[in-house]
Order: sequence, then C-alpha cells, then structure tokens
Amino acid sequence: MQETLILRLPAYGTNEPIPWLVWHKNQQELIASGSLNSVDELSQLKDKAGRCEVVVALPGQDVFMTKVTLPAGTKRHLQRIIPYALEEELASDIEQLHFSWPDVKGTELPVAVVAKERMDEWLKLFLEAGIDAPYWVPDCFLLPYQEDVWQAIELGDSVIVRTGTWEGFTVEKGQFAELAPALASEQENPTEIVHYGELNWPQSPAPLTAADIEVPFTIAVQSLETGNKLNLRQGNYRSHRAKRSVELPWQAFATAASVLFVLAIVLNGVRYWQLNSQSETLKAQAEQLYRDAFPGNTRIVNLKVQLQRQLDGLGLGNSDQVSVLAVLQQLEPAFKSQPDLQLELLRFQNNELRLQATAKSFSQFESFQQAAKAEGLNIEAGSMSNRGETVSGALTVQVESGGAQS
Repeated sequence: MQETLILRLPAYGTNEPIPWLVWHKNQQELIASGSLNSVDELSQLKDKAGRCEVVVALPGQDVFMTKVTLPAGTKRHLQRIIPYALEEELASDIEQLHFSWPDVKGTELPVAVVAKERMDEWLKLFLEAGIDAPYWVPDCFLLPYQEDVWQAIELGDSVIVRTGTWEGFTVEKGQFAELAPALASEQENPTEIVHYGELNWPQSPAPLTAADIEVPFTIAVQSLETGNKLNLRQGNYRSHRAKRSVELPWQAFATAASVLFVLAIVLNGVRYWQLNSQSETLKAQAEQLYRDAFPGNTRIVNLKVQLQRQLDGLGLGNSDQVSVLAVLQQLEPAFKSQPDLQLELLRFQNNELRLQATAKSFSQFESFQQAAKAEGLNIEAGSMSNRGETVSGALTVQVESGGAQS
C-alpha cells in the first residue's frame, strides 16, 4: 500500500483525543491529519483505513516494557519461557497478560507486556469501527532512537519520551512535572532531549532542543519506517486478515481517452477485425492504442488475449475489470474537460477508485468533479494541498460491483 494511517489510542479510562495522520510513502507527503475526540469516533477513519496500511500506537501507560535474559538455546520455546521468567517482576497473574517481543539476536530480549483484557477491548473497538489494524506498537516507538539522546512529544493529553532502543515512558501531561523526575532517574542521563512541538519539562535531565518540524506527529513516519520493530499483535492476537489492494500504474492511463477506449472495446468483446468494411483499419487503430497504453509491449499477436493478461497482472477479477473500466469510460469526458489535470496515481481497492492528481488550481479539481458527477459517478474530493504553482489533490470514485454507475 502506498499510504499509511497512524493513530495513537488514549490511555485506558481517559478521554484523551486520538491524533491521526495519513502519509503517502512514494510521494513522502502528508495527505491528511486530525484528531478524534474519543474512541467512539474511530469509525470516522474507516474509509481512510480501508485504503491504508494501519499502524496503531498503544498508550505507554498500558504497555510495560522490560527485558529478559535468555539461556543459550531457548529461543524455540519463548512462548513458555518468557512469562515464567517475568512472573516475579509482574503484579498480575501471567495467565492474564499478553507478551510480545521482536525478532532480535543475542541473549537479552526486549519484551512488551499488556493485559489481555486491554488487548481484547482494543480489538473490540476496531471491530466495531470496521477497521483492520494489523500493526500495534508501544507509543514510544513513534519517536526515533538516537544514542545518548532522548526524544519527546506531546500527543493528546500525554507526554511520550523515548529513552533507548527498546525503552521509553508515557505520562499524562497533568502529572508529567511530578512523575518525570522519578521515571527519568531510572535511566542513564542523556546528553540532549529533542522534542517535537511544545514541551514543558521543568528540571529536565539534559538540555532541551526543539526539532525543526512543521507537523510534530509526522516524526512517527520516520521512526516507524527506519526504527526497530515490535508488533504487539503476536500469538493469539496476530492479524490473519489480508487486505486486497491493487496498484494500477498511472502511466498506462496517461493518454486517458485512448486507453479507456481500447480497454472498454476489447473487454466488451467488440471484434473489430470481424467487421467487413473497416476491419483492417480498426484493427490497426486498436493495436496502436494498446501500444500507447503499454509501451513495453510492442509485439502484438492476439490483442484481446494480451490485454487480458495485462489486466490479470494487475490482480483484477473479471467482475472488477468490468466495473473499473466502465467507471474509467465515464471519467473520459471529465478528463477531456480538464486537460491540465495530470493523473499521478490510480488505485482500485475495496470497491473504490482512488485518483491522485495535480492541476493548476483548486477550481480545476472542482470542475473535474462536477463533470464526473454529470456522468452519474459518485465522486468525492479528498485532501488538497499547494505545491508551488500547482495543486495536488485526491479524488475517490465509488465503484459498483458488476458495472458502471448510473
């Protein structure tokens, strides 16, 4: 998937807001961001989650990070060994706790411990919201690791601090000044504390340095892409649901009218070369349109078979082919009406056709949207942003199974 949705859940029993953002990996760009008032509003992110890889940061107040030193040759039996190795260190019955750890070398293994009750409650929240979230991480991993340097950020009503490769702590803002000194004293003092956004840390254990970052929460993207991985959804909580996502190369649609024309004609079974009076001319035109759509395929033996293989390579089923291509046909007049609107990305997923494009102005996106609606399409505009003299924006078309919309 080209987009990632990152959100941080509130600490258990609190009404913290839930910050979230959507990041486009290829374009390295923030697509959208915001904040929910409570977990009751999680369903508002359902549509975005359906198009994204979803990463959930669990509140550090509910995740206990520790370490286990393993005897040699015991890595095959970690499921049995780790809970009992930590039994004396934990206040709760180990049968009521969920244990997660990363795949790392060495005898010292980082372990995250969460109450199964909390895990079950979070799973229920996402199930009710209609969101599949396969990656759960402790919230301190939203911050990058740097040796001898701590990282800190305020999210919601919490202050999150990362103090080491696998260490960190999270405290509610109202209690931070009181509790931070005790928590910090358990770690070796850093040479510097880098913070993203505003941070009030009285008597900090090292000088505070404000990071130069426009949207503080976007630091989570860098950390999750390059940092150490610890997914809390392991064992009985592992996600088995695979998302169906199809990336369509936008280059194949650069000449929109021509490509849509040849795709629609071939898949609808129109046999040009069987028409008596115009067979050779129409066959030559169809083959040229195919070459325009797929420049890497210049040798044509059987046009219909070769085109079908191209579509199969995109992962579309037969019903999806008909539906998507019918919608693309309906979009042809909108493309013609706005020739300055340039398509950058085209994706079909979960019965939605997502278009990422650039234009010279916001009004061109509005005109394109109106032209598409005039063809009977259900099209919605997403986030828009300025890129110097151009405007980048997202458009989403609902695709009905089995054919075009009316």
